[in-house]
Amino acid sequence: VSDTDICETETPTVSIGIQAGVLCGKYNSQLQPTDDIQKPFRLAHGTTTLGFIFQGGVIAAADTRASAGGLVACPAVHKITPIHSHLVVTSSGSGADCMLWERILIREIRLYQLRHGHRLSIRATAKLLSSMLHPFKGTEMCVALTLCGWDNGPKLIYVCSDGARLQGDVFSVGSGSPYAYGVLDRELRWSLSKGEAISLAREAVFRATHRDAYSGNNVDLFHITSVKIVLENGKFGERAAERHPQGIQGKRLSGDGAECVAKLASCQNRRVQVVSS
Repeated sequence: VSDTDICETETPTVSIGIQAGVLCGKYNSQLQPTDDIQKPFRLAHGTTTLGFIFQGGVIAAADTRASAGGLVACPAVHKITPIHSHLVVTSSGSGADCMLWERILIREIRLYQLRHGHRLSIRATAKLLSSMLHPFKGTEMCVALTLCGWDNGPKLIYVCSDGARLQGDVFSVGSGSPYAYGVLDRELRWSLSKGEAISLAREAVFRATHRDAYSGNNVDLFHITSVKIVLENGKFGERAAERHPQGIQGKRLSGDGAECVAKLASCQNRRVQVVSS
């Protein structure tokens, strides 16, 4: 079975209990647009994610702020998810939708490897994801995933909830993407060294967080090569360990307040890891 033709030859069952083959042809009652449902108010969302290819592999970077309108819902969200030993995904859109489809994608890739004895290629992964997402076009589902990985060379493919699938050398997605593109268009080139590529990605996300109100806090950055996936330590950001734990009146926090700050700092500091292939 050719993995590039997986969507034509198989009908894998996705985690939500609907077969991809059924989804590819028909809408059912569960997929109808929900315009008739009145919501009290809409919450604006935003993010900054990017990925680009250079001579040393693939770089994926993102901020860590989850926003809900004018509220910073969470300052330490993981917007880059390792999917397999050769692939990570950056996510933009609704947080719940992105997390669901990332889990579905992880499941389908692992099942394919168990069935066929080899892993699914990145292009076939993007094709499968696009086929599963396309039937939800017109609904309120909001998913924009960028697949960044190594498969006989560096690969970068963008897939959104409309089913669009684009392959390129550089992508930036989210409300902060225009500002990130401004930095990338000026400095990005194929011959960048690893250090230069990491610095460029950090700088692009960092500048976007200063102009985009929905992006901020830390910068998560992955470097993908033919050997391994490395989560680089974020250089810029408002890290909890660097902020003096003081209350509103300038008094040092004690008890539960200080304990929460310490836990957050510990969580931030242990986010450097290596995922080997």
